Amino acid sequence: MKKNKIIWRCSISILVLILTIIIIFVDSANTIYISINGSKKYNCNGQSDQKTINKALNYIAKNSQYTTVYIKGAGSCIIDEPILMPNNTKLKGDSSVLLKLKDNAKWPKLKPIIGQRGVSKWTVYGDENSTISNIEIAGFQITGGVQSEPTGTTYLPLIHFYNPINIKIHNMSLNQSKWDIIRFTGSNIRKSINSKIYNNEIRDSGHEGVCFVNVTDFEIYDNSIYSTRTNCGIRVKNSNKFSIHGNIIGNSLGKRVSGYAGILIENKNSPIESAKIFNNLIYGKAGGVILDAGEGNYKRTGVHIYNNIIYHIKHLTISYNNQDIDLDGGIRIDGFNNTLIENNIIEGSSRDGIIYEGKKSSKDSYKTTVRDNIIINNQRYGINNSEKSKHKHKFILEKNLLYNNKTNYINTSSTTDIYKKPLFSKSHSIKNHWHHIVITYDSNIETIAIYIDGEKRVEKRYVGFGILESNSDDLFVGGYRGIAHWFNGKIKLTIWNSILDSKKIKTLYQNSIKKGIDDNLIGKKQFDLKTTLIDKSNRFIKYKSNLLFKSDFTISAWIYPMTDSTSSREYQTILNKGRDGDKNYIWVYIREDTIFAKIVNRGKYLNIDSTIIDLKNIFHLELE
Repeated sequence: MKKNKIIWRCSISILVLILTIIIIFVDSANTIYISINGSKKYNCNGQSDQKTINKALNYIAKNSQYTTVYIKGAGSCIIDEPILMPNNTKLKGDSSVLLKLKDNAKWPKLKPIIGQRGVSKWTVYGDENSTISNIEIAGFQITGGVQSEPTGTTYLPLIHFYNPINIKIHNMSLNQSKWDIIRFTGSNIRKSINSKIYNNEIRDSGHEGVCFVNVTDFEIYDNSIYSTRTNCGIRVKNSNKFSIHGNIIGNSLGKRVSGYAGILIENKNSPIESAKIFNNLIYGKAGGVILDAGEGNYKRTGVHIYNNIIYHIKHLTISYNNQDIDLDGGIRIDGFNNTLIENNIIEGSSRDGIIYEGKKSSKDSYKTTVRDNIIINNQRYGINNSEKSKHKHKFILEKNLLYNNKTNYINTSSTTDIYKKPLFSKSHSIKNHWHHIVITYDSNIETIAIYIDGEKRVEKRYVGFGILESNSDDLFVGGYRGIAHWFNGKIKLTIWNSILDSKKIKTLYQNSIKKGIDDNLIGKKQFDLKTTLIDKSNRFIKYKSNLLFKSDFTISAWIYPMTDSTSSREYQTILNKGRDGDKNYIWVYIREDTIFAKIVNRGKYLNIDSTIIDLKNIFHLELE
């Protein structure tokens, strides 16, 4: 019997191996490969590389045995004209591949880095006769480079498709647009597009992170969307039958607020029949989730908002059509009916947790059901029924928990809500907790990364940044140049002149700092910056520059920020070498709940930041 089991297991293993080989062979047989700086038939050499990529795409479009163009290697493909996708094609690549628009390209408005074949003129809403279908884009990086056009205008979307059907964009790193990062525009809202945007990192958009207009039947999920400049993380306009879930959408808590909502649903000229918004984390925006009906007589109903965390929403006043408009609120509703809001956590808005406004032109009655939510620490109202027209809006409130809002309600009330202090298993503040911060710079791929508590949180590449030049200035720990921006707490610091890999960084977090973990250790100092200070000389530690940040490096810092009434608004220096304005310098600091790293090399700036706490996992509720 034992022998039979061994034979059976071996047979299964051999079968799995054979199937794996077949899958790899079939996939390889269906694929055209493009190398970077190689010698193959299809090669990207850093100049007008769209010619090679478009040539490969056109070839597989004409030869049905091929389905995929795959870019292999590590390096940059520099383009000066768009990539134009034919129908029924896939464009994939290694995560180390960067598709980049050349600097100062001077493109006209609306011209995308990736678009579709057959478009003679790029417009906001597209040509109703132009369509694209059965497309997959996955795996690599795209950046808009350094362009002189103003941010927030219609210059430079990264990916823009007209009348798309069956599109998948996933596992991409997309950053630096002047307009929308991803935009899908349709001409018939009744026609299903059956498309998905998922598992992407989207950063530094000039306008929306993801924008869908006049389309139906799609999903946007599991994306990380940061630093949208003038508008929203996700904007859905005049669209229907969709779900938005599992996304992290935020602007750095330590920066001045910019942009609009985390998620904006804007149906001014069409009905909405069903929409689900759930399991998203939204923070640092001027509005969490906003439903905006505008004018018109269409019925807008069937929106379900649930299981979201909406945190630290800030107030922002913008000017539009000669009117000042206030942007704020964890969830803001305007002209939608029968909205169901449940099981959300809404904390720390600079104004209202939930607000309903209403439309002056409508004569209908509206209701919104709000149940089983946690609404805490909002600076104006927990729930605000700010109805401005003559018709009535009614909140139906059931078993919500409200605590420490300036005022819990206005123009509404509840008989079932709870008013107890919630207890969370993890604090949402970094204060009075140890955190492990690691920053690495790899000159070979010109990439900086931030690890927090053992996990990589963010990575950013800057083509042309290169090997760091020497900086002979003193190294300051705990204060900027020893004159300002003091760190209030404790720091234990280690610096290497090499890259620690993810496994070693995980080990550092799990086992604390180990002596002699790497032969390339160039300096190991432990600092304990006291909170009770006599004079400035005790607020920082200075070292003469036998520590040089040159080429690759790893900074490992255990930090313990301490509670202080002003420190959350200040820059608190972890380490600093050189000064702002120098051609070469480095400054690592925290502000509020965010870690920042600024590196300048030969006058080129590389900035990166990440929220320290893992906001996705901060809340586990109990009651006192």
